[in-house]
Amino acid sequence: MAKLQLKSGKRRESQRQCSAVDQQEVAKLAYELYLKRGGTDGNDWSDWFEAENQLKNSQ
Repeated sequence: MAKLQLKSGKRRESQRQCSAVDQQEVAKLAYELYLKRGGTDGNDWSDWFEAENQLKNSQ
């Protein structure tokens, strides 16, 4: 099977880096939300989605 080649490999790499930075920011904020809730387990998905929403709305 032939592999698709991108016109700009650098562009693809920068997109990956931006995504990683965004995910790191979401993870950090989700952890802060977890701590604010008292560190109780079972709400990891809601913390993650809340963190994503907060970051999207702050842009």
